[in-house]
Amino acid sequence: MHMELLESLQNEYQHELFLYPWEIFELRIQEEMVRCDRGGASFGYMEIPFRGLRDAVQTSIDDGVLWRFVFRYFSETLRGSDIKGFLVGDQGLGIVILDSGFDGVRECRDRLWKKLVSAQWLKSEAITAGVDVIKITRYPVVEAS
Repeated sequence: MHMELLESLQNEYQHELFLYPWEIFELRIQEEMVRCDRGGASFGYMEIPFRGLRDAVQTSIDDGVLWRFVFRYFSETLRGSDIKGFLVGDQGLGIVILDSGFDGVRECRDRLWKKLVSAQWLKSEAITAGVDVIKITRYPVVEAS
């Protein structure tokens, strides 16, 4: 659905960000899990489902404009060492924010959401529902006590 558009945007932002194909992206996530397990580190993970974001944004906003906005946010916010890639079945994008806890990934997600709200692109029901369209977690997962 978005692959041609995102590949062209990736060419446009080739010096700022690189998106791994899902097969390699999953391997990179596994490598980071091993690194964290061995070194006691952690990482944040953010997942942006294509359909979920598209459903949250007003239909008047063109896909090219939306994804250029998201890519610009990525290039301004994420570090070169953070790992970005496509999800299995090209369902969306995933981002591994290295050496970060849950607060770091939540802040990254919240800033993107606030930018979308400020641009007045979100449907009112999406604003009411909140940022849950963009999934976040931390590895290793810490159980609440």
